[in-house]
Amino acid sequence: MFRLSLSVGALLDLREPATWDALSLAGAPDCFAKIAVCRVVSGFVRETTEAQALLAPSVAFLDDLGRWCLVLFLDKLPPLDQVVTTVRPEGLLSRS
Repeated sequence: MFRLSLSVGALLDLREPATWDALSLAGAPDCFAKIAVCRVVSGFVRETTEAQALLAPSVAFLDDLGRWCLVLFLDKLPPLDQVVTTVRPEGLLSRS
């Protein structure tokens, strides 16, 4: 496993209630358990905003907004060697 540091110019945080309100999302964050909602929201944000990435709540932990997934819109980013600023080895995957 590796730990990456990234530089993204415009990120939208879908864990924030103010973002849910701005996007008129009913039932957030639970609505993100529906794949159709995720597709519509990400497509809308991708096509209508300057956002290059989303911080989305982890659907496995919708009750803990500290857990998240990063969604990068690669077509809106500069070349990845400009986005990935550091790469550090973090350890090996193993069964516990």
